[in-house]
Amino acid sequence: MRTHSSKQPLWQGLLLASGLLFVGISIFDDPIWCSLKLDLCVDLSDYNRLFSIVLIIAAGYVGWLSWNREPLPQKTLICPSCESTHRTLLNSKKLCSTCKVDLEPLEGFYERHPEKKDEKQKL
Repeated sequence: MRTHSSKQPLWQGLLLASGLLFVGISIFDDPIWCSLKLDLCVDLSDYNRLFSIVLIIAAGYVGWLSWNREPLPQKTLICPSCESTHRTLLNSKKLCSTCKVDLEPLEGFYERHPEKKDEKQKL
């Protein structure tokens, strides 16, 4: 699945854009909306073109933003004492949450600490 950040997948932005596009086209086609449950009618006849153009432009903008946004860079770090891994986005201080020790990059960790590699192989 293509994602753009750790929190928002691509489909959420595109779903919002398609919803805005649908409402914009609906207002342009039929400017009177009535609710059967609430017994309420809203007439947008005077402003239906304005609202629909604004919603269609907003849908295009949201869709463009969600499709063209670059993924946020994530780097995995490891604690040298407890060997727990952390993401840089989640832990911006670069300290282990349990040991309060500076984190190191995971890449090349066991080459820099061969004693940790030997401990892992014994287990």
